[in-house]
Amino acid sequence: MVGLVLDCSALIPCGEKPKEIKEAIIQLGVALPNSNSVVYLSRKMIRLYQTVVKPWIENRCPLEQSPTFQELLRIFQLTTFQERLFRILSKLGSASKCKVLSPRESSIKLHVLEEGRLEPYRVDDLGLEKEDDREVLRVALAAAQRHEKIFLVTSDGEFFEDLKYEELLKRYEEGKRVKVVLPNDSELMSSLSDDANANAYGFLISTRIGLLKKILKKRNTKEVCSSQF
Repeated sequence: MVGLVLDCSALIPCGEKPKEIKEAIIQLGVALPNSNSVVYLSRKMIRLYQTVVKPWIENRCPLEQSPTFQELLRIFQLTTFQERLFRILSKLGSASKCKVLSPRESSIKLHVLEEGRLEPYRVDDLGLEKEDDREVLRVALAAAQRHEKIFLVTSDGEFFEDLKYEELLKRYEEGKRVKVVLPNDSELMSSLSDDANANAYGFLISTRIGLLKKILKKRNTKEVCSSQF
């Protein structure tokens, strides 16, 4: 099972991001619900998803996505991770203990960690200036106790530049199991693909995704979203 922590930037496939990163975020959003994965969160992250990610996805991103792209998702019956997540955000926010929720018709699990699980990790002096980034790192360290490797996914270049990684490794053994990656990281996508292909339903979805990519690549390059996959 693949373990992940997703910061806000890894969920928003629009805005001032390179084209290849936007494409990767969309691909990640389609692949996640059909993978045997667990996404770790904290209550602070849930609030950020509600106040930052949800408004962007609902209001800004549709302006950058063509009707053709949305229609293809409907035809191939593909629902993104973001859409599934928004349906149950209120349930996640009300969880009183660490809790695992599995969205309907999805293999992915959402694990909300208790605050007490994060308290042991002091990361304020590891170079990350934004509290949001520090929270994501704390969650990844706590989640690393359960996995040989945790993918911390972000498209924020400052995270890579600012994090004092060597200091992190010296301070916490769990740091060795946290891999900070971009959404288009090849090892990340390969891990998700391997998990999806491990079951018949996942294999069917992977086939649909592959066909969808081929169709989109053949679209006229003038269309806004013709090369999003």
